[in-house]
Amino acid sequence: MKKKFILPLIILLIMILLSCLLYHIESIKKIKNNYNEYSITKKDTELYKKQNNEYIPIGTIYNNTYIELDYPTIKSKKDKYFKIKNTDYYIINTDIEKNEKIEKEEKKDYYININKKIKTNNQTNLYKDNTLQFSINESLEFTVEKKDENYYYINFMNTEYQIKQEEIETITEIELPPISEYISIINYNEVKNECETNECITIDNFKKQLETIKENGYYTININDYKLWLNDNINLKEKAILIISNQEDLNEIAKEYNLHIEKNNDELNLVNNNSKSEKGNTDIPKYDIISKTTDEMFMQILNGESIAYIEEKPLAYTHTLPNENSNATEIAVLNYHFFFDPEIGETCPDGNCKTVQDFEQELNYLKKNNYKTLTMDEFTKWMYGEIELPARSVLITIDDGAMGTGTHNGNKLIPLLEKYQAHATLFLITGWWGIDNYSSPYLDIESHTHNMHEGNYCETEQRGSKLLCSSRDEILNDLTTSAEITGSKNAFCFPMYVYNEKTLSVLSEIGFKLAFVGGDYKASRSNNKYQIPRYHIYRETTLDQFIDMIS
Repeated sequence: MKKKFILPLIILLIMILLSCLLYHIESIKKIKNNYNEYSITKKDTELYKKQNNEYIPIGTIYNNTYIELDYPTIKSKKDKYFKIKNTDYYIINTDIEKNEKIEKEEKKDYYININKKIKTNNQTNLYKDNTLQFSINESLEFTVEKKDENYYYINFMNTEYQIKQEEIETITEIELPPISEYISIINYNEVKNECETNECITIDNFKKQLETIKENGYYTININDYKLWLNDNINLKEKAILIISNQEDLNEIAKEYNLHIEKNNDELNLVNNNSKSEKGNTDIPKYDIISKTTDEMFMQILNGESIAYIEEKPLAYTHTLPNENSNATEIAVLNYHFFFDPEIGETCPDGNCKTVQDFEQELNYLKKNNYKTLTMDEFTKWMYGEIELPARSVLITIDDGAMGTGTHNGNKLIPLLEKYQAHATLFLITGWWGIDNYSSPYLDIESHTHNMHEGNYCETEQRGSKLLCSSRDEILNDLTTSAEITGSKNAFCFPMYVYNEKTLSVLSEIGFKLAFVGGDYKASRSNNKYQIPRYHIYRETTLDQFIDMIS
């Protein structure tokens, strides 16, 4: 009788076990069916973090948020949490549904993170397109990729999210690789096989310039990249340039060089001043490429240097220049005073004023004809017979430090010296203007007294010069102070070109090596070292007269 009951009981137990197993398998299968690598939340739901094998709520992930999931290990129906890829966070499997993979725009390889690392306060809110996606109840750190007026942009789960700037607790500066401090915007008006106008360049020259861009490691960006950079919302790897043109066929040629040309669609407030663009510009400078753009000028454009297309004036006659291969026996010392630009409405009533256009034409002539523009140290050593210099050498000097010579009073001199890599010496009245206004590797600063550049001061001396009628101690103190400020005793320049035995004696006592006057003839080693002649450059000095001086 007992045997009759045992068999059905065994069968019943087996059926129960099978049912349990089937239920377990079905539960696991159901969980697995909820898994998809690419998913989206179907409601606002809790976000979890695993601590000591327990899943602790850590925040909220909001409805319609795209996530990517790691493949789960599911052994029982308790394994209901899916891990969000590239994070320490989990979500319940029933709170998501399958979604197609969203193709994310790859971060451009020339984007460089903003030099900031941020740490959020006790709650981290992450936004996408200004919509809240995550609220995480802990402080997190991120490196900033870009920013705008309201948000920092960071990478989370391999996706770009926004964090409100007011929700940041700390900001730390971080070191960055080299970035573009400027961008050259290069504009092509017209590119043809053959050119009849100045605004046109040939296709051959165009291709040559594209080759120059590639050979020198520059790369092209688009207008959106540029606008983000301009507003300091992104950093770009160094050597970024923007090429624009309304000639659509040029882009096909540029693609052969792995470069890109943007259509000039008037999105940018461009001005034609042939200089580099820097962050914060309102009027945005561009370079126009024309028939006069030489290979050298194109490299200057890439390097962010200002250029100018000189309208060369015809010379009245032919000049005979010194032999390039011979040494100098005489050197022209040129004496300028003030600089102004009539093209922007500046005026200067003094006959010593020089327009920047005329000055640039003179510098351009020196460079084209291979003249060496001397530092004061080079000229001093030549005068003392310590070195030889080429016959085509010239010393440019500027007196006083007034209009157009410094960053505080028009800044005409230094940009042109740097553009043409021409050396010059400023004889500065150190008591009148600060020496920091004249900082450039192409400009030496020497003494023009500290506070004795005054005419009509005493009737008993030439031109009433204060320097001549002051006491010996007053002169000694003044010139010593000036030399201390300039940091040099290489050279001194007499105010109004006048001197006497007392001033010559004081110069010797202090230890000045040279002193300059006027005279309008070339300097030679036979000159008195304290009476070196110079050519006075006036507003009306023509290019022909200038060439006569240096020839």
